[in-house]
Amino acid sequence: MNEEKQFHELWSRHEQQLRKQVRINSDLLRKINMDKIEKKMRSLVRIKAIALSFYLLVGFLLIGYVVARWPEPVFVISGAILAVLAFTIVYTSAKELKLMLTIDYSATISQLQKQLLILRSTVIKYLRKLIWIFPLYMAFVVLFFDLIFGINIIQYGNKIWLLVQFCISIFIMIPLVVWMHKKLIPENADKKWMRWILKGNGSQITEALELVRCTHRSFD
Repeated sequence: MNEEKQFHELWSRHEQQLRKQVRINSDLLRKINMDKIEKKMRSLVRIKAIALSFYLLVGFLLIGYVVARWPEPVFVISGAILAVLAFTIVYTSAKELKLMLTIDYSATISQLQKQLLILRSTVIKYLRKLIWIFPLYMAFVVLFFDLIFGINIIQYGNKIWLLVQFCISIFIMIPLVVWMHKKLIPENADKKWMRWILKGNGSQITEALELVRCTHRSFD
């Protein structure tokens, strides 16, 4: 009877030590994964901050271009389109940065996951808006030929070539953008092609979410 009691006491101590070790290992895994998540998000913060600064400068330069080219409609319209694009990127980068900088890495796993999912959805939502620049790609072409060669490509370009560009914009780019707009949704965020589109500029969020899920499974 005495031996049985000693055995139960020994087993109880062993079980307590085991639980303690499991808790220590779980806490260590959480800390390691949280450090990795923060590192990935800091990388994305730097990218967004650089993008914000760069496109803010580009936006003001384009405003200067529009003023300098006034009132030539081809150059003014092209410059205005690209200026709107630049400031749109500034706006979206600022909104995304605000979300990134308010992420609480000390929150519970489920709360952190929710914050990252909201951020990823926001990035995808803004990306859906930015793709509508594709049908207006001739604005880039106009500025390129003006700044590099000093010519008005719309006025002096080959008429057949210009017609082809118009057809590409209407019959290829617009349907492509409509299709992309339907596909660029948060539900497709984990698919390979979406990861490729977000590579380096949002893929860090998906990678962070994978680490969160890994940490969550270890606590189950």
